[in-house]
Amino acid sequence: MQLFSDIKKYKSAYKNYIAASIDVSRKKNRIILSLKNGKRAIWNYEKTYLYTLSTFYPDSSKNIEFYTFEDTKLPHCINFKFKTGPLMMCGLDNDNDFADVFIFDRLSFLTTKDKDILCISEDNGESFMYFSINDYSKSNKNKIIGINPRKEIVGKNLKVNDIEKRIKLLDYEYKDGSDIKLKTIMNENNIDSGYLFIDSKSSENKILEEENETLKKFSKIEIKVYNNNYLLKVKLENAGFKVDTVKNPHNDILYLNAEI
Repeated sequence: MQLFSDIKKYKSAYKNYIAASIDVSRKKNRIILSLKNGKRAIWNYEKTYLYTLSTFYPDSSKNIEFYTFEDTKLPHCINFKFKTGPLMMCGLDNDNDFADVFIFDRLSFLTTKDKDILCISEDNGESFMYFSINDYSKSNKNKIIGINPRKEIVGKNLKVNDIEKRIKLLDYEYKDGSDIKLKTIMNENNIDSGYLFIDSKSSENKILEEENETLKKFSKIEIKVYNNNYLLKVKLENAGFKVDTVKNPHNDILYLNAEI
């Protein structure tokens, strides 16, 4: 997290912004806050920081709400509301994806009513939660299929929000150096089209090795890029995709949004 050096961000959210920024830098789990909108709150350092991002950046999502009737006292967990109702997220002490998914709504590129989604990630389950709770998935007609090595925290976050049955979690190891290919995953799980989302630092070179014809089975592909922006963009363009690059406002992370 960017902490005390970004004190102007805290000033956008809190009247006691200096104390808030210091308490976040000390990773306090009980911070008394006087918000600029006149409300008062007692939050942990993760929620204090995330709310700061949501107030400082003008392009943050209007779908997230940080006020809840009762805040969880579980360490490194927060309660919040997103579109459909209250949610809980845990494991935020070791996670950089919450802001991208829920504050800046990066996954909205893949919002749909009827497309299957293959989601390969290394987050704490944010991407699975996002695809599960959006209005388009309520019919359960589309499949949400996930691969994520962080099974314990992902399982916890899906279960506490009562959406674990909505996701089909696969026990594949899709990363650089592994033998598994997208074509195999698709064939074994009856995926012949849909959308692909990848947020996995260890899978970037893996995508570069995939056959163009396999990638073209997905009408949209979104990749959170860590190292290989140019190579991945060229790969997708050579496969026939139109590719847009989206940069996060709060860090140097890029997203490639590709569409046939």
